[in-house]
Amino acid sequence: MQVPRSEADIAALAELVVQGLEQAAEDFPSPPVPAPDLRAKMAAVQVARAAAVTAESAFKQQHALKDEAMDGLAPVPWTGGDLGFDNTPCLHEVKAVGDA
Repeated sequence: MQVPRSEADIAALAELVVQGLEQAAEDFPSPPVPAPDLRAKMAAVQVARAAAVTAESAFKQQHALKDEAMDGLAPVPWTGGDLGFDNTPCLHEVKAVGDA
C-alpha cells in the first residue's frame, strides 16, 4: 500500500482506520489514537475544509468587486485624459518587469 498524498485519500484512509478500530475493538484495546478521537479530528477537518471553501469564495467575490471598482477609475479627471484602465489587465494579472 502506498502512503496517501491527497486530502481525499488521507480522509478515506482515516475512515477505514476508524471503521477497523470500531469493528475490531477487542483486537486493538489501546490504539495510539482511539476511534472517537480520530472521528473528532476528521470532523474538525471537514469543518475547516468547509470554512476554507467559503473563505476562498468570499475572496474571489471581493476581488471581482475590487476589479470592478478599479475599472471605474478611467477616465481620471486630474490627468485630462483616459489612462486606459478599461483595457488594461487587473493588477494581479500584470507581469513584473522582465517577465516573459
